[in-house]
Amino acid sequence: MARRYSTNQRKIVLEFVAAKGGGHFTAEEVYRALAAGGYAVGRATVYRYFEKFTAEGLLRKYAPLEGGGATYEYSGDCAGHYHLKCGACGELWHFKCGRVTELYRHIGSSHNFQIDPTRTVFHGTCGKCLNKENEQGL
Repeated sequence: MARRYSTNQRKIVLEFVAAKGGGHFTAEEVYRALAAGGYAVGRATVYRYFEKFTAEGLLRKYAPLEGGGATYEYSGDCAGHYHLKCGACGELWHFKCGRVTELYRHIGSSHNFQIDPTRTVFHGTCGKCLNKENEQGL
């Protein structure tokens, strides 16, 4: 295993994303917030640490929409819920649903396959985007 150095910048970035209190964010959003807060952490450093944190399991990375950046979530905030992602606007939401949990259990016991709920994202179209489509007669 590679040795991990604990630098001040690493600590700043990790503490910042852990303190966000849940939700999803991009590396660019974190960089801009740190810069606005007067922290001397460069853009490339934030992006590099996001890749390292993802590899270490501290962040979860969600695929971007075309032309957009990846979305991340602090893994400490990811227990006990699932994710919905809108293919139209790119929003990513947490949701809890006992029926989905039942489905995961059924697949495990009846089909001998264990789904990793922390890596599962349901893709579709959110209500806001569906309403826009209906208003536009699409």
